[in-house]
Amino acid sequence: MQEKVVLQNQVNRLPFHKLIIAFSALALGLLASFLDQTSISVIQPKIAEDLHAQATVSWAGTSLMIGQTSFQILSGRLSDIFSRKILLVFCLCLLSLSQLATCFCRTATQLYVFRGFAGVANGGITSLSMIFVSDLVTLQQRGKYQGILGSCVGLGNAVGPFVASGFASRVSWHGNFYFLCPLTAVIAVVSAVILPSPPDFKIKWSNFKNIDYYGFFTSSIGIILFLVAISGGGNTYKWDSALVICLFTIGGVFFAIFLFTQWKISRLPMMPLKVYKSPSVAIMMTQNFLFGMVFYANMYFMPLYFQLVRGWNSYQSSCLTLPMVVVQALTSTISGILISYFQHYNFIIIPGFGFWLLGLCLEFALFTRSVPMVGICFIVLVQGIGVGCVFQPTIIALQAHTRLPDRAVVIATRNFNRSVGAAVGMACCSAILSNQFRSKLRTSNVGLTSEQIQELSKHIYSIDLTAYSPEVRDKLRSITYHALRTVFIFFIPLIGVCFLLGFLIRDRGLQERSEKKEPQNSADAEHNKNQESDDEQSHDEEGEDYTERK
Repeated sequence: MQEKVVLQNQVNRLPFHKLIIAFSALALGLLASFLDQTSISVIQPKIAEDLHAQATVSWAGTSLMIGQTSFQILSGRLSDIFSRKILLVFCLCLLSLSQLATCFCRTATQLYVFRGFAGVANGGITSLSMIFVSDLVTLQQRGKYQGILGSCVGLGNAVGPFVASGFASRVSWHGNFYFLCPLTAVIAVVSAVILPSPPDFKIKWSNFKNIDYYGFFTSSIGIILFLVAISGGGNTYKWDSALVICLFTIGGVFFAIFLFTQWKISRLPMMPLKVYKSPSVAIMMTQNFLFGMVFYANMYFMPLYFQLVRGWNSYQSSCLTLPMVVVQALTSTISGILISYFQHYNFIIIPGFGFWLLGLCLEFALFTRSVPMVGICFIVLVQGIGVGCVFQPTIIALQAHTRLPDRAVVIATRNFNRSVGAAVGMACCSAILSNQFRSKLRTSNVGLTSEQIQELSKHIYSIDLTAYSPEVRDKLRSITYHALRTVFIFFIPLIGVCFLLGFLIRDRGLQERSEKKEPQNSADAEHNKNQESDDEQSHDEEGEDYTERK
């Protein structure tokens, strides 16, 4: 006997004045999330010193990433079952409570646990804000609104490090979370009051039966083991250690089981494998994975170049990355408006990857030990244009190739791919930098003892160059520079692949199936039929209920 799983329709088109109010609440929530995510990196030295966690402080970021990645893939399906609004407000409240708990941390373990809960909340907020937009506006209007959300991401990336640095230097690192906690709480209350509830939506206790428990259990274990191994490998543990090998093996087994549950077992899978039957969707998911590998690693390793190679402080380093995130925010907004106006997206996304590729090539070629600040600002500005053209527009392209009922899980899966890509990219770049640095350190005549060389190899990311003579300091800067150049060249082929893959994506426009004109003759009908068969999935009309059968 067949069972039905019917998802309630959450489409809720609002008048313009109500839409602006609701959209403001979404933008504020996304801003609070990225203020929290970007603040932790710049205050890690202060945290390590206060909590005596110099050897393990990197796990503050790792625990955030694990929580974020684990929940992102589940957030789409949970929002289908319990409504976007309820889940988004829950995530905002969880983030505020996690920030409050972080204020009272007295041990490193407490910090890592609370940052893990903050990661769960941030993963939900990021995905749900983008999913909410698809309920409030039509596909044709979605570009400009998603673009504005992208500008909030850029604004959070730009402001977060400065806010955290200010509190850490003037008050304490706890002050950053004392500031963020009430801010997030106010945004949660505002969202609960302002955001509209879906019409005729009722929460039923039977919905708990529809949760993909098999998928959540297997994916969570697989993701946690995989990210612990990839984050700790080469840093906390050796890559060829028994622990890392076991974590990768067991994590891979659980991920394979997860894929099987999504294919055969789950009544309502949180990552339906059928969406990958679309060639364009599969290509865009690959692009998003590579995007995560390059973007987050580049944002982490560029400041290392500024500080370790050029000798600039953290404030100067933050200022030099500012042109990138500001231009990214502006470009994201403009590209969204252009997509909504022209009703197509490839003319933005393909040149975007081209600009980004150009910026990375310039970074590799011109980030020398003597390039002036003006040149650096120009290079990061070119990269900002490229990132802004692909960060949010790829969501519009994915939605154009996805049926209405699958849009929530597709957006969540896209964010999941980016987070996993970020973890893989950071691990790969860390391994490249460490190996290159140690190799050149051993073969160069630096004038250090073997004990000093061994100590430097263990603390590549926190070298105190002031402790060495000017001659040794200059040699260490040169070694670090050549190691970082190897990392920068690693980025180029990855974005080059994204650029080439863009030409394989069919630009279907932003029209729903119900808005397409009927063919005028049999030839047109045959042409449309062939196009649809080549094109992957068709669009469902807005407002159509979704039924899956097992």
